[in-house]
Amino acid sequence: MPSENKRQRLSISARIALMFSLTLALGLVVAFAITYFQLQMSLETSNREVLFAKLQESATVLSTEGVKGLKLFQSNEKNRIVNAPFMIRVLNDLGETIYVKPSVQEKQFNFDSLLEKEAHPEKILGWHALSAINDEDKFDLLTEKIDGGYYLQVGKSSEDREDILESIVQIFGVTEVVIALMSIGLGIWYARRSLAPLRHLLSAMHEIERGDLSKRVEFGKVRDEIYDLTETFNRMIARIEKLVQVMRESLDNVAHDIRTPLTRIRAIAEDALNTDNLEYHREALSECAESSAEISNLVDQLMSISEAQAGTLSLKYELSDVGSLLGDVADIYEFVAQEKRIHIAVQSVEAGLQWQLDRKRVKQVLGNLLDNAIKFSPADSKVTIMAEKRSQELVISVSDEGPGVPESEIHRIWDRLYRGDKSRTTKGSGLGLAIVKSIVEAHSGRVEVSQEKGRGFQVSVFIPDLKA
Repeated sequence: MPSENKRQRLSISARIALMFSLTLALGLVVAFAITYFQLQMSLETSNREVLFAKLQESATVLSTEGVKGLKLFQSNEKNRIVNAPFMIRVLNDLGETIYVKPSVQEKQFNFDSLLEKEAHPEKILGWHALSAINDEDKFDLLTEKIDGGYYLQVGKSSEDREDILESIVQIFGVTEVVIALMSIGLGIWYARRSLAPLRHLLSAMHEIERGDLSKRVEFGKVRDEIYDLTETFNRMIARIEKLVQVMRESLDNVAHDIRTPLTRIRAIAEDALNTDNLEYHREALSECAESSAEISNLVDQLMSISEAQAGTLSLKYELSDVGSLLGDVADIYEFVAQEKRIHIAVQSVEAGLQWQLDRKRVKQVLGNLLDNAIKFSPADSKVTIMAEKRSQELVISVSDEGPGVPESEIHRIWDRLYRGDKSRTTKGSGLGLAIVKSIVEAHSGRVEVSQEKGRGFQVSVFIPDLKA
């Protein structure tokens, strides 16, 4: 089996040109064959019509003026050039030749071969084709019985007709070669011109392969499949570039967030090794366990987001009371809110509103939203959690009276491990909103944010009705 390196390389341009040329050549051959046979049939028909007219003319003379008159008519024929190719022969009832005006091809054909086989002119009436003695030419011969007991034969060689057809074949052969060469040249030119965007695409891919993700492919002037391919490729590379950028930032943030508890664990462990105090050892192990739990929780959250975005997050749907769900979450965060003198208000929950959802996951969503709202709300303010049914969707909104998010950062608040400048000093992993978005989208829902200057920040989640 040949290796990849040993395979012969044939460019797409050459293959297209070759296929184009072969198709064109085959089409020309088929068209020529049809034309050739139609022309051949037309020439044969025309030749027979001429022979039949000549026979009618000679028969009229023979019937009215006899053999002597026919001889005189032939001798007076002025147009010798036109008349020369015809063979005219008169036979009696016994098949004996009474008169013959030989053809110019007389030596090439045996005009008596039919009579030699059939022995009587009555049996050779009609059309016959005689083969040349040393040639491929044919001799068309028409035999008719004439009044007075005569048999009249008129014939003509197909040499002229074959010469015409041979000339056409030669002209076609030369034309076919010229057209084939031209089609190869034009095919290569057309193919190279048409595939130029693909070469640009390949060049861009090589640069991207070397690490330049900022490379983009220029669009062609015509909106065609290659234009769509270029557009899709550029869009894909832009997405990959963004993902790589986010990944780098995420790795930096993970390294930063994990480094702190790891450093603390190391410091605690080193201090514990330098003392024999058992109580100190117990406290050190407790702090190490707590720091390890923080790291484990961070990894678990990242894994949950990855599973949700990959579509592999397992959801346990159940019919849940929405009002009870909001109340449970508000109760959990009530103590934290009171420490900051923040009031949590649950509003506009339709009595008895129930919805199909994963209660545990949605509870995590609302918890993250409330936690964020409480973190970034000023003291003596209010955080409102509200649920309502709109059309075929359950809408849950959490709004606060905090400063909100800068407009330049709103598009990034859903990114994993992204923490805005104002939240750097606040404890957190930067995964809260990313988890919210991934869980809601796992429910086939969506998230929206809105804010008005001086009136706080609001996050809304939309969960569709599975029955709709």
